[in-house]
Amino acid sequence: MLDYAELRSIAAVDALTPAGQPRDFGDLLASFRDAGATSIAVDEDTIGGLEQSRRLTILPSTDRNVTILHPLDIASANRISAALSAKTRFIVSPVPADEPKPRHARIRRSHPTPAPITTVDLIVHEPISVVRAIGLGIDAGVADTVRKAGLRLASRVGNFPNATGQGIDWTLDNLRDTGASTLIFTGEEVLGYTGPLPAGVVNPNLPIVQAGLERDNLNYGTVEFGKQKGDLELQRKAPDRTVRVHTILGSEMVSADMPSNVQRFLLAARERNIRVLFVRLFTGEANPVVANLDYIKQIRSGLDHARLVHLQSGVAHGYPELGTSRALRGLIGLGVAAAWLLLFDSVTRAFAGGVGRGGIGFALLVAALLFVLPMASQFVLIKIVALAAGCIYPSLALLHRDPLRSDSGSGYNPLFVALIRFAVTCAITFLGIAAIVGLLADRLFLIKADAFLGVKAVAIIPALVTTVVYGLSLRATERRPWRVAAREAGEGIVRFGTSPITLFQVVLAGAALAAFAIVVMRSGNDPGVGVSGFELKLRSLLDATMPARPRFKDLVGHPALLTAFVLAARGYRKAALPLLVVGAIGLSSMLDAFCHLHTPLPVSLARDGIAIAIGVALFLVLYIVLLKPLLRRLPPAAAAR
Repeated sequence: MLDYAELRSIAAVDALTPAGQPRDFGDLLASFRDAGATSIAVDEDTIGGLEQSRRLTILPSTDRNVTILHPLDIASANRISAALSAKTRFIVSPVPADEPKPRHARIRRSHPTPAPITTVDLIVHEPISVVRAIGLGIDAGVADTVRKAGLRLASRVGNFPNATGQGIDWTLDNLRDTGASTLIFTGEEVLGYTGPLPAGVVNPNLPIVQAGLERDNLNYGTVEFGKQKGDLELQRKAPDRTVRVHTILGSEMVSADMPSNVQRFLLAARERNIRVLFVRLFTGEANPVVANLDYIKQIRSGLDHARLVHLQSGVAHGYPELGTSRALRGLIGLGVAAAWLLLFDSVTRAFAGGVGRGGIGFALLVAALLFVLPMASQFVLIKIVALAAGCIYPSLALLHRDPLRSDSGSGYNPLFVALIRFAVTCAITFLGIAAIVGLLADRLFLIKADAFLGVKAVAIIPALVTTVVYGLSLRATERRPWRVAAREAGEGIVRFGTSPITLFQVVLAGAALAAFAIVVMRSGNDPGVGVSGFELKLRSLLDATMPARPRFKDLVGHPALLTAFVLAARGYRKAALPLLVVGAIGLSSMLDAFCHLHTPLPVSLARDGIAIAIGVALFLVLYIVLLKPLLRRLPPAAAAR
């Protein structure tokens, strides 16, 4: 999608063809169509816009509360009168152009359809500051020019004060009459937004907008990273008509360059399911037409050769109905409940008599809730179970059958043991991924009108659980019941709290806390911390060279987890514990890739697969260069004790 006004701008600057002939604007549009553009965004006219383009004159008035409009022709006068009649309660009085203008025109306005106007002057009984912003719809001549060039029309309209159903219908019907297929709102509000309402009260205009989108076959374009008021409510009201739009704002275009923009648009389409690429042009080039034609060709070529997902240029459309049946959600909940019971038993040995009836009752109660809640009609309850799955499965992967147990007496190579344990942890984590995707398979997540609940919790809870259980030695064994383990852990906390603290411990704790804070702030659908310039360049390199860019947390966490398993297999449990915690963050990050449910599944699968492959490769290099020679010199820790 290109902007009509920007195309007009570069046509004015680069007014001649390479052959030196005057450039026809229709031919210019056709050139961009051939380069790959499919639609043109046209802003609706306003009274102020007509004044700026000299198609309307504001005549002097002796009353500041009266505006006198002098359109250039009768058609414009009819258009203005129709818009004001439908969208406002302004008193509009048509008078002959050569007649003296009274200070007040006491003429009743016809309603809802004004009588045909045979004069070209309009008296509006409102201040010019109020009148200027009123939208008049899309210019039919502009729409005709776009269609003749073989391009589709997209419209950009704004909200207006005290919007009514009649005004909303008039606005949307105007877009239908001019042939628009996609609608994007300008300004800070969507059409029909009336201001904040009490909790539980639905904006009465939104059903009108929804019905109008259906009636006039319009798609609503929600701008990614935009903050328009009423946007989320309209998405949830009309999810089948919602298409996501990515654009680069004018403030960003000041320092932007074409290669970076091309890569950004391709990533938006491929990895975030963006359906409309609203491409702002580089208007300051020496030869703007040639430069921007090449710019559009690069984006189109990149879309045609997109990796992992199939992208096809055409009419942007919404998603069909998507959902998981109540019975299937119940089965998924049963799986999450089973994972919870396994996790609880892995720590406490509850079902081997490790805890009393109260502990077993608590575990069974939580399991029952995890089974029942997904079958509820309240979506927030389903999201809670998905969050539980995101926390339970990575924790289970690191606690089931104690992956830090020594294996020095089995005769197996520690490298083989580490790879097997790593494969098992990844497999258990992927069961959690399947549960989350199944529970939250809904169209609202695909358009990002809804989001996974608790992404930050998923990033930190498995690491915290792992740290507490292993750090405090809370795991029960056959010879050490959980009650004993809990008592000893409490005594250990008391001893630690009364022990002197060294400077080294303070520095180490501060570094760990800082790293933990960064992980928390960098997690989520909208991270609270930006990235450095170096990381941005590295990301761009990975995006350009790989089907899907792996996450840095995975590339650090997977080798750390494998190293922890190697050390643990040789009996160096304490040395392995910090690496296990880092590995827990990597596992959570692997699951977190699927919590961004607007990302296509093939992309998330490739992202995790590439991260696992690179992580294993980095570990093997580390093992051959450092760990293997080191372990040869050191005896198995279990044997040394």
